[in-house]
Amino acid sequence: ERHVVGASSATAEAAPCPADEAKMGATSSNASVDSMCNRSQLQQQQNDEEVNKLGAGVARTSYIYQRMDFDEGMHSFANVEAIEASKFWTVGPSSAYAPKDNMKCYEVSPIVEATLVFNVGQVHRRRGEFDAAAKSYDRALEILQIATGFVPGEVTNKNVIQHPVVIPILHNVGQLQYRRGDLTVAMTTYTSALKHAQILYGPRHVHAASALNCLGVLHYHANSSESDEDSTNSAETTKKNGKPERSSTRKAMGLFRQALSIRTENLGPDHVDVATTLNNIGRIHVQQDEFDKALHFYEDALVIRRKRLGTNSLDYAATAFNAGQSLHQKGELDQAVELYREFLRVALMKFGHSHRDVAVVLSGIAQIHQEKREYDKALELYEESLCAGRAALGEYHSEIALLLNRMGN
Repeated sequence: ERHVVGASSATAEAAPCPADEAKMGATSSNASVDSMCNRSQLQQQQNDEEVNKLGAGVARTSYIYQRMDFDEGMHSFANVEAIEASKFWTVGPSSAYAPKDNMKCYEVSPIVEATLVFNVGQVHRRRGEFDAAAKSYDRALEILQIATGFVPGEVTNKNVIQHPVVIPILHNVGQLQYRRGDLTVAMTTYTSALKHAQILYGPRHVHAASALNCLGVLHYHANSSESDEDSTNSAETTKKNGKPERSSTRKAMGLFRQALSIRTENLGPDHVDVATTLNNIGRIHVQQDEFDKALHFYEDALVIRRKRLGTNSLDYAATAFNAGQSLHQKGELDQAVELYREFLRVALMKFGHSHRDVAVVLSGIAQIHQEKREYDKALELYEESLCAGRAALGEYHSEIALLLNRMGN
């Protein structure tokens, strides 16, 4: 069996896909190793424990840390926010008790305080202290809510935080929730970000498009997390090309198309953010086994990323792999190998040989040679993949077992 990005866990077990969590957004049931950033041993242990608990199901943490290295549009605001000097101080409530000589008591404006606390969170984030960053972001949001009288819940024209700093705060809160795998909570946060962007800037602003894209990604992963049995039994499914189409798939596609329209209108048709949304739409088509349609969007994204980011970019390589997988599914094996090797070139450059991505893309190329009955070449590549996989994942990992099984076949 060929592995399909976003396939069911049964298919994913048959043939893992190279860092599909990171580059294509699929949540492989076997992929729980933080192979991108050489994270701490503790995180590795936590991921392994998650897989052990969930068995063949999709591990919540399987794609979280790796996601930071590849662009699916879950943007966070990286910089600190500026503070307007004229708004730094405000007259405090204690002024009412001041002496009669009109002396006033000043204190830091709540907006300024929230901005400063957010900026502290940005420092924590740059240092990799994500829990501390999350606490700062939450505190900044709380200060804004108290200062503006905002009631958590539905955002309306009357119940809204009327200050631009709320947008980066909400995005960064939501992105960390997403990193932790708290998709439902992140959806609530990004929905608030979308409503605030629409009210503060208008419905066709790029901030609204960013929130729409992020919500689309969350629905995409919510769909990937559901089992086929869940899809078959759910009342919120329809049939498309003979395959159940979950409501989360339809929602994701609608959100991505709105984001694409706004981004194209504001940024132009060849902007990198447009490419990101095109790539995401391609992934939705892959979930529906619509490989011709997926390939169309991947190729458009590939043209933009090649032009804007260069051929040594991980994002370019990710889309090349996506397109290669769709070609593989269509049986266009030579073209698929060409794009797989393009991804392999960048992965070797960025990560070195002892890396999970390298192991699995080598396995994918070997699989094509196996399908072409070129067994000697396939076995040579499987052995290379096994060497890289053992170095990256250790001896006792499900993907190593899969490689050994393939070599036996």
